[in-house]
Amino acid sequence: MVDHSHATGKSEFVLPMTMAAIASGADSMMIEVHPNPAKALSDGPQSLTLETFDQLMQEMAVLGKFFGRWSQNNYPFITPKITARIATTISI
Repeated sequence: MVDHSHATGKSEFVLPMTMAAIASGADSMMIEVHPNPAKALSDGPQSLTLETFDQLMQEMAVLGKFFGRWSQNNYPFITPKITARIATTISI
């Protein structure tokens, strides 16, 4: 498991770190998401917006499929929209 949000401390590094983690074989990611990171009570600078998280999930699916790490067949119940809702519910 890789925690990109805490490891980098900056949201702009989460996407490239996620791609590197998938390429290196990571099985799970811990990524902080907040609807308004500027108003987050903690960890705002490292939190992704919902829109950025949705983009990240789409890019993760493409790269993960290329490396054989991710597919809708393996995780049919996880979609970017569902995952964003789960993450938002947890981080608010």
